[in-house]
Amino acid sequence: MRKIGVAGSAGEGVGVRPRRMADTLNETYFKQLGERTGAVVVEAGNRVNGKGDVRHFCRVLDDSGSRAELGDIQNCHGQFATGRRVVLFEDRLGGLDPWIEAGDDRAVDPVGLGITAGLYVLIAATLLHAGRRRR
Repeated sequence: MRKIGVAGSAGEGVGVRPRRMADTLNETYFKQLGERTGAVVVEAGNRVNGKGDVRHFCRVLDDSGSRAELGDIQNCHGQFATGRRVVLFEDRLGGLDPWIEAGDDRAVDPVGLGITAGLYVLIAATLLHAGRRRR
C-alpha cells in the first residue's frame, strides 16, 4: 500500500502540478528577463471551445505595428477593456508568446514563487524516495 501511495504522489507531481505551476514561472521569466513593449488592446472577449469551456482572448497591437492574440496562459483573463494601453513583456529569444500586464511593474509575487519552488522540491523528494524504495 505504501508503494502505491508513493507512486501515486510521484505521478501526480510529474503529470499535473507542473502545468499549474507554469504560470508562476512564466510570469517570473517574462517580468525579469522580457523586453517591455507598449501596446493597445484592439479586441477582448470570450470563446467557448468544443467542450463548453470558456476561453478568454485579447488581440493587441504593439507600438511597432505587429499584432498578437493572447489567451489565459499569457495573463489575459478578460480583465482588459478594448482600447486600453497595456504593456507586453516579450521573450528575447522569440520562442514564447508575450505576457500582458496592465502596468509596467516588474515585481513578482514572492508567495506564489515560494509555493512553486516548494512544490518542485516536494516533487523531487517524492521521486527520489520512490526511486530508492524500488531497490
